[in-house]
Amino acid sequence: MKRPSLIEAIPLPADRYDARFGVAAIGTLAFTVLAYLSVTYYWEVRWFTGEDGVTEWWSVATFLAAAAMAALTARALVRSGYSVIGGINALLAVAFLFGALEELSWGQRLFGWSTPGALADINKQSETNVHNIPGVEDSISTLFLWASILALAGAVVRAYLHRRGWVTTADFLLPRLFLAPLLLMIVVWFADAQPFLALRDRFIFNRPEVPEVVLGMCVILYTAGNLRTVRALASHRSSVRSA
Repeated sequence: MKRPSLIEAIPLPADRYDARFGVAAIGTLAFTVLAYLSVTYYWEVRWFTGEDGVTEWWSVATFLAAAAMAALTARALVRSGYSVIGGINALLAVAFLFGALEELSWGQRLFGWSTPGALADINKQSETNVHNIPGVEDSISTLFLWASILALAGAVVRAYLHRRGWVTTADFLLPRLFLAPLLLMIVVWFADAQPFLALRDRFIFNRPEVPEVVLGMCVILYTAGNLRTVRALASHRSSVRSA
């Protein structure tokens, strides 16, 4: 019995950087720009960017969808014998579900219960969540920053590996390169260093819903890609067994 490992070769074709990739990259860039412009210029439209508005429910919906797809990917990977990478995807599913529940204030926005006194005193919106607690909020911003930097680096690594024909289970961690515009927007938003500060001074980068909307699209595309890949892997294995 082989010992489970993180990185194993998988019998799938390498990513292709052709016209379809170009369309995907242009699409993510267009969404990034649209998210910035729409949230910035319609900031005062309550039903769009206000509490319980479209942008907030977008975050909830995308994180719930990402959690479901990451869980399905994890289950398929474990069943295929890739238990380590499957376990990591299960952890991602939990993280995405946590994010969705945080946006829902763990049900408070749906059922309207009152915030416990101790939490209301330290939560800047007096809600039942942790991401609006000063200090925790800064830590989450730092986490998003470094996660996006690592994801950008991972996308470049994946492109390099695929150009050399190396297709492995690392694909279930490393994002595809066309997600770069979304990831770069998150980096620019949260980085407190040059040249990003110059960009933030030049543009109006003070609407917190922008990175939330961008992040929502990023996680749903990322998890959908992983689910598609694991299904292609299962289909390949099934065709080999039936041959």
